[in-house]
Amino acid sequence: LHDKAIETSPAMTTPIVTVSITPDDLLEIEQALVPHVGPVARIMIRRAHRKSQCVQTLCQRLAKGVTEENERQQFLQRVEILWQTS
Repeated sequence: LHDKAIETSPAMTTPIVTVSITPDDLLEIEQALVPHVGPVARIMIRRAHRKSQCVQTLCQRLAKGVTEENERQQFLQRVEILWQTS
């Protein structure tokens, strides 16, 4: 389902697994984010996607835009499955 690339950093001996972000991932993320931030979710995703190399990083960046802590946690819980199943 996801294309994985394994990178290693010279300072690290543990490989970092990056999972490419699919259009389906973006749609699911948008559906999870809209209840918390409204229609601006699409713009937030577009901007954060440019700076994110994997689904987890993207979602964590987006969560910073959800001002209420309990809503932020709800968003992260809903999208967590995207990076745990890959």
